[in-house]
Amino acid sequence: MEPFSATALDMVQGDLMLYKAIAALLGLSGLALIALKLLGLIPWPWLWVLLPAWIALCLLALLLSYVAVLLIFSWITGRSNTP
Repeated sequence: MEPFSATALDMVQGDLMLYKAIAALLGLSGLALIALKLLGLIPWPWLWVLLPAWIALCLLALLLSYVAVLLIFSWITGRSNTP
């Protein structure tokens, strides 16, 4: 039984759905904060207003690195099994 046959793909798809939901939530909150800042309703610095966008980018980088590690590991283990 191979350790990363179909389960690795299932894990990636499940994580992808979670990251999409988090990114959507961060995107909506980011847009709301930008609108509030432009309307002058919050006196926060732009660093704090744009923080949800930075968090979304960090989560995307984390997801891509996770997928890359899974693919490289499954390629290495699949490659070593061939004679």
